[in-house]
Amino acid sequence: MEYVPPLNGDLEDPDRAYANGSSGVPGSGSIPSARFFNLVQAELIALVEAAGIDLDDEDDAQIAAAVLALIKAGAIGDVPFMAGFGPDGAGADLEVATYGYLVLARAIKLTGMAGYIEAPATGAAVVLDVEANGATIFQTAPQFAAGANAMTAGAFTAGAASLTLAAGTRLTFKVTQVGSSVAGQRIGFTLKGEAG
Repeated sequence: MEYVPPLNGDLEDPDRAYANGSSGVPGSGSIPSARFFNLVQAELIALVEAAGIDLDDEDDAQIAAAVLALIKAGAIGDVPFMAGFGPDGAGADLEVATYGYLVLARAIKLTGMAGYIEAPATGAAVVLDVEANGATIFQTAPQFAAGANAMTAGAFTAGAASLTLAAGTRLTFKVTQVGSSVAGQRIGFTLKGEAG
């Protein structure tokens, strides 16, 4: 999807916002283009069809049904973790510790990972691990190089492109190494998942 600006307004600004018109000033509001409506419809249709629902012009609750169906099917199944936050939400220095624990309610197929550290470490990389029932799921652990915000993704065990875990699997999220000069703060880490 892309942002489609109104046909009027500051034409030099591709990110110009839509504005309400004034009843006393003709032409003062934004004019949406046909492309805007076509993109919105195409995105909504794709969502409904991805859930396996036939389009029905008599049913005005198909978007809600599609989202619920995709969630129920496990198509939306990312597993997020965080570390290096204080109780008030502000940053706290990372420590070598366990930061999260959960039990999977359904089978899940892990297909990748994403991560970001707001306050990078210095002196050494920050290294992460996720264990499934006490054993690491990684052949190569994901990490944040010293001074870097972006994460270098790890590799699943045996170099597999994906990893399927059964319902009831216990996942433990750990930080196994922190920066040696500055530990680092505020990590967001997500395992990309889908129905297993």
